[in-house]
Amino acid sequence: MFASTLSTFAVTVSVGDDGTANFTNAKFYILGSSNVTTYTSSSGTTVSGSIYPNDLCTVLSATGTYWKVSYPTSNGSKTAYCNKSNILNNTSYCKRISMGENTTVYTKSDMSTHFGTVYTTDTIYMLSPISSGKAQIIYPTSGGYKIGWIYAATTSSSTWRYPMDNYYCTWSSSTNLSWGNYNSNSSGRNYHVGIDIYGTSGKVYAAATGTVAAVGFNSSNGNYVVVEHRIGSSTVYSFYAHLSSYSVSKGNSVSAGQQIGVAGKTGSAATGVHLHFAIIDSLNSDGGYYGYVTSFSGNKVTYSGRTFYNPNYVISYNALP
Repeated sequence: MFASTLSTFAVTVSVGDDGTANFTNAKFYILGSSNVTTYTSSSGTTVSGSIYPNDLCTVLSATGTYWKVSYPTSNGSKTAYCNKSNILNNTSYCKRISMGENTTVYTKSDMSTHFGTVYTTDTIYMLSPISSGKAQIIYPTSGGYKIGWIYAATTSSSTWRYPMDNYYCTWSSSTNLSWGNYNSNSSGRNYHVGIDIYGTSGKVYAAATGTVAAVGFNSSNGNYVVVEHRIGSSTVYSFYAHLSSYSVSKGNSVSAGQQIGVAGKTGSAATGVHLHFAIIDSLNSDGGYYGYVTSFSGNKVTYSGRTFYNPNYVISYNALP
């Protein structure tokens, strides 16, 4: 019998779609190096005790903000409630992943103590975007699950960046660089599905490595460029509108940070010099993407058959929401 291959270095992972992990009977260690307060009920009001950094705990029920857990005490074990933010590095992120090889799992993000091994045949969910070459995962074990950390690298070919240097939002008042913000001047559709920015010298750069899928002029969006990218197993398109000029052609390969144009105010939808930047799930080769849709919240919205993604999220996490 031959031993299976085991990696203790960054394993290449392919990030798939949003998933729903089962946390019941999952073994875990709390995040960080400080004690964590537990409570007598899921309301999180009356203190029950403390979990110490080196305590091996078990999730008994994973609903709401305060999860029911079991943890060791000097008298044996205790059941109480713990804020899930002390367990999960990112409470709103869960992606199904596949791995190219078996790899070592660690108890905490300091990667100092082995927790076990995760295998390519396991059903694995990533619980945080890869950061500094590490990610939190949950994977199956005999009798339940374990929540731990692995060294990881994504199969995505590029790291995302903002398409202008020293960028700022051109709206007089905004949040999230205007993503999802309300504009009373847009009739019927009032909620922004991109970001409006400007930056150094007006130079516009490719936000990630990809292939130019379309260039041209649209009556509303003016001069535009559309670039095709891969994020994990998904194809997406970055859209750059209202350019005064562009310097790429359809079919060109571009790298993240390569200049593709200059911001301007072309097109009837432009009220001043800026770049409208959006990330969408499908190609519109004539550049006729909507800039506004009906009311929505969150980091993505589907409207008229297309899904728009919050560029801030994609750039921050190199992943789709």
